[in-house]
Amino acid sequence: MMSSFLLFALALIANTLFISSTKADGAVSDRIRFQSLTLEDGLSQSTVYDITEDRLGFMWFGTQDGLNRYDGVRFDQLRHESHDSTTISSPTINQLLYDQQNAVWVLTPQGLDSVDIISLGITHWTQELKDVAVDTDSGDDTFQIHAVALAPDNKVVALTDHYLALISQDTASVTRLTQFDNILEDHKVSKFVLREDRVYLLEGSCIISVDMTGRDKNTECLSSQLELLELFVNPEDNDQILVTAEEGFALFDTETEEQVASFRYFPVMDGRSQNLARIRQLLPYKNGY
Repeated sequence: MMSSFLLFALALIANTLFISSTKADGAVSDRIRFQSLTLEDGLSQSTVYDITEDRLGFMWFGTQDGLNRYDGVRFDQLRHESHDSTTISSPTINQLLYDQQNAVWVLTPQGLDSVDIISLGITHWTQELKDVAVDTDSGDDTFQIHAVALAPDNKVVALTDHYLALISQDTASVTRLTQFDNILEDHKVSKFVLREDRVYLLEGSCIISVDMTGRDKNTECLSSQLELLELFVNPEDNDQILVTAEEGFALFDTETEEQVASFRYFPVMDGRSQNLARIRQLLPYKNGY
């Protein structure tokens, strides 16, 4: 019931552009029409940083002041309360991740929580992630979780400054993936995604591809002047990673024919301001993105 809401909800994140694919055969005749959800509709805050949808059809909005679950009619708001340890860890929500089962994972500046999609009960995971640190890592004062991603078995992997950690909700356990320690020590990684048997790490204008043993590593880069922001596995093409940027977007093809560039950048112009546009979210749509 909710799939149509995802497209118009993205308009809350940024000015929405339709980017014609380089593979398109002709002009795109369809126009995307949007509705807006506002504070008057029950949204807790108008700045939305991330959106996801669960298996029941609820839409989840991570805002600058709380988490919102939307059923198509009304919002349920989950806000941070400093005196209540059962609430989410921070007012600001940086990333949402649905695990395809019963939890939405909520990454905030203060740590990582999971929210049961039915009961709305909240579980905090930050201390468990800190507990797998070792003496050579920095202290708790600098501990930060940069991103979370879904592994093929629906477990969640979290990226910190010094390590990747696998979270198993079934056993309430966290395991440090030590095979990636040396790579994270040598590189300043900001975001990542997992696809089948490889991890794709974003560092500056480069993507570092590493197999799950941590031994087979490959790095591909665009111009160092480009600032890349986020990685997403293309939901319609599992062999392609979508990359948002400060001035456009990039496509990274994990499997390409010989002599075909696997990492391509596309500048995007905002027709109203005539400036290069910052792309914060990217989805395939018909002949384009």
